[in-house]
Amino acid sequence: MKVLLWTHNSALDTRVSSLVSATGAILFRPQSPDEIASLARREQPLLILLAPGEAQSELQAAVEELASHPDTRWTPIVLVADAGESKTPFSSLLDRGAASVIDLSAEEKLLQAQFRALHRSTLRLSTLRSTRLTDEKTGFYHQNFLLDQLQVLCRKKRRDGISFCILFLELKGAEDEVHKAALGLSNTVRGADLFGRWESELFAVLLPSSQPSQAHLLAKRCKRILEEAQVSARASLVSSDSEAVEAEALVEAAMNTLDEAWNGDSFLWAWNGSKQQAEPVEVTD
Repeated sequence: MKVLLWTHNSALDTRVSSLVSATGAILFRPQSPDEIASLARREQPLLILLAPGEAQSELQAAVEELASHPDTRWTPIVLVADAGESKTPFSSLLDRGAASVIDLSAEEKLLQAQFRALHRSTLRLSTLRSTRLTDEKTGFYHQNFLLDQLQVLCRKKRRDGISFCILFLELKGAEDEVHKAALGLSNTVRGADLFGRWESELFAVLLPSSQPSQAHLLAKRCKRILEEAQVSARASLVSSDSEAVEAEALVEAAMNTLDEAWNGDSFLWAWNGSKQQAEPVEVTD
């Protein structure tokens, strides 16, 4: 399994690396605290090990981001304390999302057993996470997870004013054709976006930190893929700037917009919050 490791000194790095490598894990090392969150999103490790040392304040932002980002919020963050190091300052990192602390002052055999146990529990958690997050039939994120992430985005919008969009795509056709087309759609979204199966032939894309113009570009790519797959489809777009600030209201607006889309000729329709109505959007090449 993949493990992300950051330590504050080379001697500690060597010791922790030895303990982790003995479990068969593959290590990835960020060069600085600023790189931790981005590397974790890119490599998708099953475990994150941090040995803060005196860099605890620098790690606070990284731990907070890891604990809140959709791609890493389910990844355990374990702190490693050097022998004789005070663990009291670790409380701020635990409060921000770290899960536990391993004390390297313990006997070597005990430490080896701890890391083996951590390896096993991490693999079990990964299996449970996969079951919880993905649709068994397709392997895509399922509705419960998407709705959970939508609620997170709504909270960020209310708290920090960070805009986002949600794009729904309803496909109609034979089951194998729809699944093949959906695979193509899932491969065209950005790394930060979340693609999943909402229900039956209805799929959704969450676009964090996005404006409608960015969602229009995605819709254009999706339209091209669906035309090549010869699958009949319509799309509805709702922005967090459309005067709907709750997840349920956004979904309801998207569903109403999708109904309007099937009554018209345009592929993409968007919800206009100020007018409280759906409007067609041109996404021609």
